[in-house]
Amino acid sequence: MYLILIFSLSFISRLLIAKKAPIDFDSYAHIYFIKELKNQRVGPFGKIKLKVAGNSGFNHQFLLYWLIGLFPIDIIIKFNKWINPLIDSLFTVFIFIICL
Repeated sequence: MYLILIFSLSFISRLLIAKKAPIDFDSYAHIYFIKELKNQRVGPFGKIKLKVAGNSGFNHQFLLYWLIGLFPIDIIIKFNKWINPLIDSLFTVFIFIICL
């Protein structure tokens, strides 16, 4: 019961904030990582070459980007305001369970 309440409150509060906000530079950067993972066919723990000056490769834990990248990019952009609150709410519930 507490988990559902915590998830709901977290999701609603985060959604109310994200609902009115435009897609910003940070969101486009995350979408860029997802696109490059798809284009370069790199797994969730690989290294991607970013198309910026002086880049020798970007190594990061891309598991979440890789999972989200399983969906088409236009769907990700369309539902971006729902995906971020969902992930944040799941993370909040996960932290709550660990704290117990």
